[in-house]
Amino acid sequence: MISTKVLRTVVLAIVLVSFSLLSAQGSKASKTVSQSSQDEQQLQLIKQTVKANQGQLTKIYTRESAIFAQGGMLKITLYISEKGKVADAEVKVASGKFTSTLIKAVKAKVMEWKFNNKTKMIYTFTLRLSKN
Repeated sequence: MISTKVLRTVVLAIVLVSFSLLSAQGSKASKTVSQSSQDEQQLQLIKQTVKANQGQLTKIYTRESAIFAQGGMLKITLYISEKGKVADAEVKVASGKFTSTLIKAVKAKVMEWKFNNKTKMIYTFTLRLSKN
């Protein structure tokens, strides 16, 4: 038969181990929330920079659409390095019709953009281009 003293010691050990595990999980959760908050801030900065630079893409469209009638929506994905440079970009036609010249010019322009992020980020946005 187990003595009361041994039983108390075992129960106390179980409680302490459980508390330690819960504490560790709470710490991990707060790190995740903190990281998520940082990512959200960086995402907002990226969004602001894209919005500020979209006029550059509109100028390309104005120039290129004077040569060949085109329009619609582009889906642009930016692969941004931890140093804020666009490491790669994808420019795809989401709807409408665009020349390869315009698509290449848009890609070349977004590759020049700089951001203030500290981690690698992928950001996708759509851009509607038309003569309206």
